[in-house]
Amino acid sequence: MLSAVPVIAGAARAAELTGGATVTPDNARFLASPVPVLVHIIGASLYCLLGAFQFAPGFRRRRPGWHRLAGRLLIPCGLGAALSGLWMALF
Repeated sequence: MLSAVPVIAGAARAAELTGGATVTPDNARFLASPVPVLVHIIGASLYCLLGAFQFAPGFRRRRPGWHRLAGRLLIPCGLGAALSGLWMALF
């Protein structure tokens, strides 16, 4: 449930970026460089959703292969979200 807010906000921002929104002072920096924003949204959303299931003991016991695959996918998602967040903060 805690992941719902950032995932919904990210989906709204992604829809704004891909939908040809008009440039306003609030969204000008996102529209000027949309690639890091989209990498951040996708990476952080997957990280929030898959990461929450990593802590469910039922998934770990019943589906260890899924648990390992999700863990391996979380590493690039987390790095992508973190590095794109740093990129947006610095540039």
